[in-house]
Amino acid sequence: APVKPLSLTVRVTPLDGGGQLSATSDAQGRIIATDMVGYIEYATGVVNVRFGSWVIAAGNQAEPWYDASAVDAGGYIWKSRLVHADTLLYNAVSQTFLPLDSATLGLDPVRLPQDGRIPIYAPGDVVVILHDQETVGTYVNSTQTDLGRTRIAKLNVRDSAGQEILANKYTADLNAGTIDWVDLNGVSQPLTITDRIEDMSMLTDVQITGTLTLSQPLTHNFPADETLVSNAVIYGDLFASTTIPFDQSTWNGTWSDVLQGGQPSAQFNNSQFPIVVDNASCIQERWQILFSNATTVHVIGENVGQILTSVGISTDIAPINPNTGQPYFTIPSGGWGAGWSAGNVVRFNTNAANAPVWIIQSIGQGEATDTDYKFTIEIRGDIDTVV
Repeated sequence: APVKPLSLTVRVTPLDGGGQLSATSDAQGRIIATDMVGYIEYATGVVNVRFGSWVIAAGNQAEPWYDASAVDAGGYIWKSRLVHADTLLYNAVSQTFLPLDSATLGLDPVRLPQDGRIPIYAPGDVVVILHDQETVGTYVNSTQTDLGRTRIAKLNVRDSAGQEILANKYTADLNAGTIDWVDLNGVSQPLTITDRIEDMSMLTDVQITGTLTLSQPLTHNFPADETLVSNAVIYGDLFASTTIPFDQSTWNGTWSDVLQGGQPSAQFNNSQFPIVVDNASCIQERWQILFSNATTVHVIGENVGQILTSVGISTDIAPINPNTGQPYFTIPSGGWGAGWSAGNVVRFNTNAANAPVWIIQSIGQGEATDTDYKFTIEIRGDIDTVV
């Protein structure tokens, strides 16, 4: 003990001949085969097995093995099949776990289970059940394609080279599960359509075998051998925001969230003219507004770099986020006042409508069993959102 799951095989020769009886345990430790039933506790290595089968009791009253008190509520009785005990053989794989150096692991190995199996879900967790369906075909303009399922969560269409085609080439009704082809001229076919159905639910029970119990029935028909379950991290309501800007006499090259050096005589009036952001276009970034002279500035981000050069402060400053076509932020012109000079800096941060998450990949020791370790992070939002 412990015994590796799925590794136990039991064989025995019956007394009445007819060939050898054989069975292999399943992932849950159950042993089920013709004239053989039982189970194994993988953690302890203890096996319980008996030979025979359930038969209809009626008509067997004269048999020597018949016992009226052994008949179950369904009218069945257990009929044993005698075997040669000295022919009973079993094969099993026993596992040995070596202690790991706590300095290498970075934690006390006593906290780790011996078999390495750790539940990644717990009752009360929220999960997303999902299935991706691929449809490959050649399509023509002004026709409709029915994907065969409704209430689709997401959809993308790729050409023969694997490139996603523009959304204006088609219109999709996700609720109905249909695609109307608008303009496929110049698109390399065949096309690959990938559509996804999803259900979100809370877990009410979690077993180490991998069995999950949901708090509500599934609303889609999910294929058992292709469906995935993903963790959902619930953050609640999220809103974009900015930090309070501060004024700095000169830029010393340090992206600090506190004042570096002295302050200029001029100050930006954020109280009456606050910097405006929205949930769709705001990103997580540190910004500096660097004066090139008394009336023009450069807009520079720590990660996006300089995105505006020598723009005037007499009008609102609103650098465009190319992903949304809307401003990262808007600085009202009324907040500047007078007294600025070349080299002065206004520093502030924008906080996107998101939340931090750590992604940790853990790979067990042993030979590689797969070459595909891709993963996807999906941002989900409820229907009633406020921008």
